[in-house]
Amino acid sequence: ARRMAKIFFQEPFDLERGPLLRTLLLRCKGEHDRLLFCIHHVAFDHGAEKELLGGFLQLYEQLRSNGLEWKPR
Repeated sequence: ARRMAKIFFQEPFDLERGPLLRTLLLRCKGEHDRLLFCIHHVAFDHGAEKELLGGFLQLYEQLRSNGLEWKPR
């Protein structure tokens, strides 16, 4: 997972064609899955970071409060 994440984060952005946001879901046997985000700073500032993370936390809390949890395959 670390090797794949390192490769993922080192991939350069094409500012003319995009995308400026990339995601990768790593399904790890025997471990927690990992969702990676790589976002170019031109498209993402501190305010956007707070909104994105806040949205994920809110979704996670709603799932937990409804008895739903992420269950790896």
